[in-house]
Amino acid sequence: MKQRFAITVLILAVSLAAFGQTAGKEPRSDEKVEQELRQLDRQWAEMAVQGDTAAFDRIFADDYTSTHSNGRIVTKAEERAYVASALSDSKFASINTDEVKVRVYGDAAVIIGRVTVKRRNGSENQSRYTTIWVKRQNRWQVVAEQFASIAASK
Repeated sequence: MKQRFAITVLILAVSLAAFGQTAGKEPRSDEKVEQELRQLDRQWAEMAVQGDTAAFDRIFADDYTSTHSNGRIVTKAEERAYVASALSDSKFASINTDEVKVRVYGDAAVIIGRVTVKRRNGSENQSRYTTIWVKRQNRWQVVAEQFASIAASK
């Protein structure tokens, strides 16, 4: 319980630090940056399907943390192991994103969208996702993300 609280505080601190650098600024409309982030967002989905750990290491910051839709908080190392197993276990048939919105705040950005995951066993689920990107050493990386399951309609 204490660890979950500490990790949640860490995510908030990283988020606030990223936005603190550009406090008071409105999202900027920079098509080039937005397109770059949209491309990285697509690479994020492709990387998971392919189990591409080299792309994972490039896209995700060392201090990355994720909150999965089941409430579990995972580190970069845990997420990387899961991505690496995706290829060997043939977990994913496809991962597609849509309804993607990008907001850029200087050297920080937020991407919000919907992701549809189709597994090779035939199951499928959708989630809303939020990724927080920070530009470090002239390269964008994900520092935090969170997923929220979308309940299947009946």
